[in-house]
Amino acid sequence: MPTRLVDLRAPATPDHFRYIDAGVAQGMHQRYLTSRRKPWYSMERQEAAPVRATVFGRGKMRFVANDARVRTLTAFHCIYPLSEEKSFVHALTACLNADFIQEMSQAHQRAYAGGLHKFEPRDLLDVCVPDLRCVSPGTIRALAAILQRPDFSGGVEELGCLLLTAAREAQAGAGLSATG
Repeated sequence: MPTRLVDLRAPATPDHFRYIDAGVAQGMHQRYLTSRRKPWYSMERQEAAPVRATVFGRGKMRFVANDARVRTLTAFHCIYPLSEEKSFVHALTACLNADFIQEMSQAHQRAYAGGLHKFEPRDLLDVCVPDLRCVSPGTIRALAAILQRPDFSGGVEELGCLLLTAAREAQAGAGLSATG
């Protein structure tokens, strides 16, 4: 069945009313999500997230800095960092894509047949990254710069070293000893 994405912010036209009536005839207004909206055919008013995460994937999950501030429906999870400063967002995105973080996050993913992995929204809350608010500006800039490279995967070893530096700085900034 063809589906349209309609955002009715302007006054509705006769075509809009026919579309809405067709939705009612098909019971769309009684579905779980739509039944909780006022009016039922309204769109979510979610702000564009600075970082987006893929919901499904084979292999590594992907985290993308959303510099274009594109809004998303359900194909991506939205991540709203504590700071929206561009270098902070890029540093966080680089950390989330680092091999070490990816390996650690596998414990929080759902696994399906054929190697398909899924992050549920709450699963993302359990992915551990260094607290970048406690990391030096130089380390933030270095992490952010790696994300800007044309071949992001080319800096894997350097990213790992920077991630370790960030973790040490974050631990020291939080008043924790280096030995735990």
